[in-house]
Amino acid sequence: MIRISLPLMKIYLNAILSQRKRLAWLFLLAGTLLCAGSNTGEAHSLEGEQVFLPLAFNQSRHYYAAVTGIDPSMTDVFLLGQSLGNQADVFSKIGDSITDNENFLYPIGQGQYNLYTYDDLQPVITYFSQKLIRNDHNSFSNVSLAARSGWTTGQVLDPAFADPSACQAQESPLVCEYRISRPAVALILLGTNDLGLSVPLATTEANLRVIIATTLDAGIVPVISTVPPINQWWQVQKVIIYNNLIRNLAKDYKIPLWDYYSLMMVLPDYGAGPDGVHPSFPPGEAANFSQANLQYGMTVRNFSALYVLQAVKETVYP
Repeated sequence: MIRISLPLMKIYLNAILSQRKRLAWLFLLAGTLLCAGSNTGEAHSLEGEQVFLPLAFNQSRHYYAAVTGIDPSMTDVFLLGQSLGNQADVFSKIGDSITDNENFLYPIGQGQYNLYTYDDLQPVITYFSQKLIRNDHNSFSNVSLAARSGWTTGQVLDPAFADPSACQAQESPLVCEYRISRPAVALILLGTNDLGLSVPLATTEANLRVIIATTLDAGIVPVISTVPPINQWWQVQKVIIYNNLIRNLAKDYKIPLWDYYSLMMVLPDYGAGPDGVHPSFPPGEAANFSQANLQYGMTVRNFSALYVLQAVKETVYP
């Protein structure tokens, strides 16, 4: 039986109705929806701890969980990291322009945030703000050596893209970031550029497996994120396929999954800004968690990141 989610249908219809060639695209819509439920592997259900967001908008069961699949084995990974010299109160950011963005976590690290009624988040902010990593910045405000605009899953592994002023010869950006920051947790969101550049899914999967394995071997708890919706009709199904891959990898490696995609799907314009790709944000208020601001994609990303970090700390740390 074919199952089509209402948010998915809305993305297609919005994309179609905004253009002129409606008839041709309707045929494409029909064909894509028919195969949407049978693309590369249904996502496995994730076991383990689930943390739900107290968001102002409607949510229903696991679909809007901030993080799922926190397995007890991650405590062993954390303890390995501590034996290797990792810092429990440090996390790293791994990604592309959605991560390498002045609106993502930087305001929190600079004290420019307003929790409103979410005072339960203050302890996790305090905990991960106390240790300075590079250039007198904490985990929130640190400019990651493994996050740059335009990067694919392959580039974060390629020494050619490492910062020569900080990284060693033949050291990938990922390994360089881990060596210098010594984090206990890594927030990983990559793949939007793989989709945009039509990187073969098998290549992307191989890269992600290396990223995850490298992180685990370093004693760092990887939190892998689904990519946000892309409000462009030709990318909708590719995002679904890619995020199924992410969910399956989280299941395979028993690592926490941050389902940012699902959180974005309930927002106006699916949380996307004018370009349909990057998350929307209220100017100067990306870490202001008022009800109005929690309708923007980047504000929800900052908000959910804090709950993800809180969940990992409370569940994984002994």
